[in-house]
Amino acid sequence: MKLIPSLLAFALAIPLCGCIHIETGKSRSNSDSGGGDHPGDYRFATELTSQGGIGTDVRELEVVNRYGKLRIVGSDSGPWSWTSTIRIKARDSAAGNLVVESATVTSTTNGSAVRIEFNPPSPGRHASVQSDLEVRVPRHVLVHASNEFGPMEVEGFTADVSARSSNGKMTLEDIGGAVTAEASFGSLRVQRTGPAKLTNRNGSIEALDIRGSLDAKTGFAPLKAESIRGPARLKNANGSIQVSDAAELEAGTSFAPIEVRNISGRTSLENRNGGIAASELHGPVIADTSFAPLRLDTDGPAITARNQNGGIHIRARSTALTNLVAETSFATLEVRLPSGLNPRIEAHSDFGKVESDFPVTGKPPGGSDVAAGEPRIQLNDRNGTIRVLRD
Repeated sequence: MKLIPSLLAFALAIPLCGCIHIETGKSRSNSDSGGGDHPGDYRFATELTSQGGIGTDVRELEVVNRYGKLRIVGSDSGPWSWTSTIRIKARDSAAGNLVVESATVTSTTNGSAVRIEFNPPSPGRHASVQSDLEVRVPRHVLVHASNEFGPMEVEGFTADVSARSSNGKMTLEDIGGAVTAEASFGSLRVQRTGPAKLTNRNGSIEALDIRGSLDAKTGFAPLKAESIRGPARLKNANGSIQVSDAAELEAGTSFAPIEVRNISGRTSLENRNGGIAASELHGPVIADTSFAPLRLDTDGPAITARNQNGGIHIRARSTALTNLVAETSFATLEVRLPSGLNPRIEAHSDFGKVESDFPVTGKPPGGSDVAAGEPRIQLNDRNGTIRVLRD
């Protein structure tokens, strides 16, 4: 094995635009060992380490990485700096050294804005490159971060954060400002942040303790949200949705279950060919699905539930209930009402029975007038049994 001595390089250039370009503190160590002739046999390995300082007056940070881990930390105390480790593997020294010559990390300052970027080489088919980048700046800095192939972590900021990752896990934590994050082919986890707008094309989303509104969209993977202090709008193409403790909720998916608990305000749930199970709902409720069970447990004032070819089970707990509408076919429709409620019940089944602990008009929904202030229950089942039970 042959060791090449460390190389220290420092470059400083000031373009005419007034920006400052810095590449500093760069060291290198290499190894070249014997191996096979197959293109996949890497016999050359090198590691380049770069470091640079960041001024105390920084207010905005942009970081661009491409082939490795990216970590950005906000802190109350310095020193403020960045550290890069670039690992290069190649078939032989000749191929490796060509990549080494073009693999750099640059730091550019323009007023109070700093941009740090990994400039990737073109390794070709006989080499590989990995760039791990860590940045530490004051907590008040506005952050823009992007990574292509590798995990990303951003934590500890009081200002807004925007992040984008193409193929890696993303984690954003302890962000006082608003969060905007976009990912694909990797999980996206956000915890203890301000209002959040999250998009993931083919990976899971987990949003926990969001101090504001949440707008999240993904496909083909689970979407989980807990402790959302503002309204939550959740969309999944073909994955499950699980929500607990939100101010308001609008959620939709297909071919996967929706599970909801403890929503303070309005709740709107839509599913196609997937079940809905929701409890501790304290506002108006609208739920719609097909070919799967629909279960609601609520003390809200108004309930609308529709199902195609699936059962409906509703427990209405409030004597302040004003309106309940439920429709299904080819399955049982069951409603439980408070014993102290005196509703007007209109229930009809084409080819099934109607069983009720309360008086029933027997007319189809919409077929009779209701006295002012009288709760109205409208139930319709085409080919199943209707049951109205007194709790």
